[in-house]
Amino acid sequence: MDEIIYSHLNPEEREAYETWAKENFKRAVKNIFESLKKDGVAILQFGHEGQLQKLWDLIKDTLEEAQFQAYKSKVNFPLYYPTEEDIKDAFLEAGFTDNNIEVDGFNQDLTEETPEQITEFLKAFTRPGFSTFFKPEDLEDFYASIQKRMSETDVDEFRRDQWHRTLIKAKK
Repeated sequence: MDEIIYSHLNPEEREAYETWAKENFKRAVKNIFESLKKDGVAILQFGHEGQLQKLWDLIKDTLEEAQFQAYKSKVNFPLYYPTEEDIKDAFLEAGFTDNNIEVDGFNQDLTEETPEQITEFLKAFTRPGFSTFFKPEDLEDFYASIQKRMSETDVDEFRRDQWHRTLIKAKK
């Protein structure tokens, strides 16, 4: 995969990745089903389609800057955000019955309210990986560029509905 996140792939690559990821997701749900005792309950949370998309787009756009292009091929988050329908289908296919599955999808705003806070949030989950291949000074410039871009955008709009969460309660 030569993009940051699968949503940035070309249509053919994206379809292949989603097929692969969906099968892995189904296998994980099947393992959960098989590990439960009769009448056992699993309560799970997954991100669903669209989660943090504006942040992933911001990372991608920043990596297009000349100073950071050399790092683009090294950045990859092999995430999969299924649709809510795909989540329910995986539970049904695993063996859960429709009347024993509760799916509650909802969106939330980012809690970070300023460009500085959003950049710190991004650093928290990217710095450990990025620091293995970014030169230290380039990594600091990368985060400074992110923060500058954030300061030039409508932060309230950027924050809106970025967490796409799905809570599932499933009984065997």
